[in-house]
Amino acid sequence: GVQIRAAVCMAVFNKILVMNAVSLSHTSNGQLLNIIGNDMQKLMDFLNAFPFVAVLIIDVLVITGVAGYEIGISAIPGILIILLAQFFQIGLGRRIKSLRRRALVFIDARVRMVGDVVTGIRVIKYNGWVVPFLKQIAITRARELSWIAKASFMRGVATAVGDAYVPLACLATFGVYVFLHGGNLNAKSTFTVLPFLGVLYKSAGSARPGFLIFGEAMIGMDRVQRFLNIHKSALHANATVKAVSCSFTWEPSGTKGSSRQLGQPVLRNINLEARKGELVAIVGSTGSGKSSLLLGLLGELKVLRGSYSLQQDAVYVPQQPWIINDTVRNNILFGSDFDLERYQSVLSACALDQDASCFPNGSDSEIGERGINLSGGQKARISLARACYNASPIVLLDDPFAAVDVPTTQHLIQHVLGGVLKGRTVIIVTNNEMCLTMCNKVYRLEYSTLHLSEAEKEINRGLVSYNARSSLESSQQSIEHTSPVVIKTTNAQLQGSSGSLVKKEISLASRGIAAKDLKEYFNTMGWALVILVGITFVITQCALTAGDYWLSVWTDKKYNLQAGPYVAIYAALAVGFLIFASLRVSLFTEATNNAARKLHSKMAENILRSPVTFFDHNPTGRIINRFTKDQSAVDEILPFTLQQVIAFVGSCLGALALIAILLPWFMLVTPIYLMVFIYMRQRYVAICCDVKRLDGVTRSAVYAHLVESIEGVVSIRAYGAEKRFMDRFVDLVDKNNQAGMMYAHASRWFATRMEMTVIFNLAVVAAFVIALRNSISPGIAAGIILVQSLKLSGLFQFTVRSSAEAENQFTSVERIQEYTHLAVEPDCKDSSKLSVPDEWPHQGTIEFRNYTMAYREDLSPALNNISFTVEGGEKLGILGRTGSGKSSLVAAIFRMVQNDACSGSIIIDDLDIQKVKLDDLRRRLSIIPQDPVLFRGSLRFNLDPFSEHSDKDMYEALARVHVAEKVKSIGNGLDSEVTENGNNFSLGERQLICLARTLLRKSRIVILDEATAAIDNKTDRLIQSTMREVFESCTCLTVAHRINTIIDCGMVLVLDTGGHIVEYDSPYNLLK
Repeated sequence: GVQIRAAVCMAVFNKILVMNAVSLSHTSNGQLLNIIGNDMQKLMDFLNAFPFVAVLIIDVLVITGVAGYEIGISAIPGILIILLAQFFQIGLGRRIKSLRRRALVFIDARVRMVGDVVTGIRVIKYNGWVVPFLKQIAITRARELSWIAKASFMRGVATAVGDAYVPLACLATFGVYVFLHGGNLNAKSTFTVLPFLGVLYKSAGSARPGFLIFGEAMIGMDRVQRFLNIHKSALHANATVKAVSCSFTWEPSGTKGSSRQLGQPVLRNINLEARKGELVAIVGSTGSGKSSLLLGLLGELKVLRGSYSLQQDAVYVPQQPWIINDTVRNNILFGSDFDLERYQSVLSACALDQDASCFPNGSDSEIGERGINLSGGQKARISLARACYNASPIVLLDDPFAAVDVPTTQHLIQHVLGGVLKGRTVIIVTNNEMCLTMCNKVYRLEYSTLHLSEAEKEINRGLVSYNARSSLESSQQSIEHTSPVVIKTTNAQLQGSSGSLVKKEISLASRGIAAKDLKEYFNTMGWALVILVGITFVITQCALTAGDYWLSVWTDKKYNLQAGPYVAIYAALAVGFLIFASLRVSLFTEATNNAARKLHSKMAENILRSPVTFFDHNPTGRIINRFTKDQSAVDEILPFTLQQVIAFVGSCLGALALIAILLPWFMLVTPIYLMVFIYMRQRYVAICCDVKRLDGVTRSAVYAHLVESIEGVVSIRAYGAEKRFMDRFVDLVDKNNQAGMMYAHASRWFATRMEMTVIFNLAVVAAFVIALRNSISPGIAAGIILVQSLKLSGLFQFTVRSSAEAENQFTSVERIQEYTHLAVEPDCKDSSKLSVPDEWPHQGTIEFRNYTMAYREDLSPALNNISFTVEGGEKLGILGRTGSGKSSLVAAIFRMVQNDACSGSIIIDDLDIQKVKLDDLRRRLSIIPQDPVLFRGSLRFNLDPFSEHSDKDMYEALARVHVAEKVKSIGNGLDSEVTENGNNFSLGERQLICLARTLLRKSRIVILDEATAAIDNKTDRLIQSTMREVFESCTCLTVAHRINTIIDCGMVLVLDTGGHIVEYDSPYNLLK
């Protein structure tokens, strides 16, 4: 099972590496994680249970023959009941399969939603959207649980029927036997048949998971097969870049309302040629398809007509930089051999040499997932450096200068395009004037068609940005180039002495189930339900044990009764057991569903309420692991295992009690027997719990690598790094499978020793029966004691193994409880905080008073004793080199960092923001981030998650940012679907939608963090005009690189890398 799971996982990952961007856009990270985690686990569980199904079939055939030989046709009713029970189990399995298929729809949706939340957590916190996203997750979770609850109930019914069919088979068999033989029940025949029925009970118990999980395993395989059949990428290997009359399209899928017309050409009649050594530029307005053209050349789009060629080892720099969770050096080398001279020249060309010298461990410092610990400019330059270091003769660059300031852009153009890339074939998407003047060819993309143009003509068209030659730029340049560069301080708290910026996941301490964890789990179940389950458990077990005892009484004819009363009492006990067992199942299902619902709800809330530093420490895959594999164990595996434990423990206690009553001498060896079992169980559980925890940690690493690879698959293919990423995945899967193999070997070790102990126990009981044969009645001696002892041989194994498995699965509860106890942002639940009036802030005055902020007490301040005031309605531009504290200043206003290292105060409209409820504060402010984030769902939800605005208002906001007509043209308007990460909209379109979202909020205070970096200059001028009009009375803080973005600001604040204010004056005074 382990090997098959590994093989399927590698097939899935290999498929990911060859899928084109379009196909991947229709498959979410959450769905793939569910396939790798839950679906493959179901398959492995079925493969492990399948041999027991085969054994059951053989046992049924053999026991049917033996019973028929011993008691004749009286065996037929009992055998029929047993067969009917198995068919009933198969029917339950089919029903569970149907329920599972329905549940999977909502499981995938929930995991996708959680993935979106984790990816966009900063946007959610900045906008105060924790509540609506928690509500959405809760709604999806409730629908998921409704189907899971039904499936769990069916599994419980299967357990109850599995326990009840042996008594019912005995009732039918012996009732017919008494009827046919004149009321006499023969002890010899009875207790010859009973042990075989006990063996059948054991076999059926082992095979039960196989019957129940078969359908779920088939669903998982069907999902894997459908994924593996998705269209893959088609790469081309030729000498030059050339496209002749080429039309590209995004393939049709179930996605509707996309900004890209699926199945229709997005690029028509494309003619392009780039010869060896040429620098070719592609310009065009926002959303014109420039990024799609590069993807088409890489083979990521479907070609409807025409032909194109591209050398296979071309490298690609995406518009949004893709950074792996590794060191700075490894991000740049990306598998290439290290050449110190070449490496240093690339660092210098990409303006990274100063940055690298100030990282904790230089360029060997680790950076977080997606480069979360770096500024936008640093990520862009590392992504560019990767292409520069690679020796590929063809380089595709998608707007690589959008996130960097003007002086750095000039440096990159001079030393990258005019330096390390000179002599290579370079195709660059850009709107930069200086870059265009260097190009051999300039193409303009307009109305989905490419036209050969000229640099001067495009500059005159206004789509490109002019080089600002003002003294203000020169002033900024001098500030930036004389100041040392450090890593983005927002995440400096992650740096340790080792230079690692990501916390390693550590397995929980080696121990059994802690009493406090068990108590907390019972609390989430509800103590009333726990007590009721306990009561029904006692009643069902008493009925089962009493039935076995009554059978011995009946055989021994202890009471002088006719056959009727014996049959009636035995029937009453069997039916009573079935009724109370069903009641126990219903109550238990309700209790475990309560626990699963509350644990998930608490975990989701704590995740969303955690400080942003938590997400810097923990990769997305690690967090999602809790919401997939661990939550699946709590939802389904643990409840089923606990039901089995309850049933087996009850049967063991009942059998021991019955033997002790009928054979008191057995109590002499029982303590020794139990001590041996307890000792072996402790050894087994200690090993298995450690292995299970190790499995959780290594599985998180698999998930993290999978998510990272999906997000960068285009770059992985462009750099020819498929084998390296596949090898890494294989290594991680192997490490995870080692835990599975250790668990399997430990189980075999335990099973062998349990069999030996049980055989010894049976021998001791037999010896006692022989020794005391004169004092024990023949029916009891020959029958019930030996039958119960034989029954114990299987029950003890099942009890210990199922209880150990329950303890192993309980590690998932512990891992979820770990997240339910996460430290949340201060005052999230502090009722003493002020509820501000609806009109606050009504003026928009912001005052910093001697404010100092550090991300951790042992780190240098990111903002150092700064004081300044922004009057209501004033416009403030913020400048400074990377690491100077621009982002820290924005974070401080939104209270994203709160600890004892922060001092001073920030006053908004005469109110200290520390006294305001966090959600209220964030919802009253607006921010347009540099990295625009859209969430899966409708465009309407992305604009207005609280449903506070009319369609008219939303269309008006979209019209102001010049995307309303495009939204109306895509079919479903505001109800158009937004795919994962908003990938069905271009980066520029996403920035415009985020701007429209801000317009709707109508906040008095607006922060713009390079809000139009990915937008062409013509659209930028229109947007700047709109913002001047709409935000005329608002207080605006603008973090900018473009001079035209802040030239209209009343004041400009310049920060240095120590977090000090070095200049604070009007732009015109700074010009002097």
